[in-house]
Amino acid sequence: IVFITILTHMRYGLLTQEDIQQLQSLSRQLYHPDGIMPCELFPVRSEVDHCNKTRLKNLPGPQYAFHAMDSAGYDVDGLPIQKEDAQKLLDR
Repeated sequence: IVFITILTHMRYGLLTQEDIQQLQSLSRQLYHPDGIMPCELFPVRSEVDHCNKTRLKNLPGPQYAFHAMDSAGYDVDGLPIQKEDAQKLLDR
């Protein structure tokens, strides 16, 4: 219940010094044996974009660009897609 209270305070911008100390007490370096980092949540898109760009820049190896062109109404063989089939594809 303490965590829910802290989240509520955070949501309304009313964090107390006690809330901040409680959160800071949980701060630690985590070990990920599989190398997979947990996802991060951000309140605004600009922070998401910054994080994505930083992580992409730090990836090893060469960068590749793939270009694609979609055309509406036809499958990969150039045959018309029926309206019902197109809806099924979109529903997946």
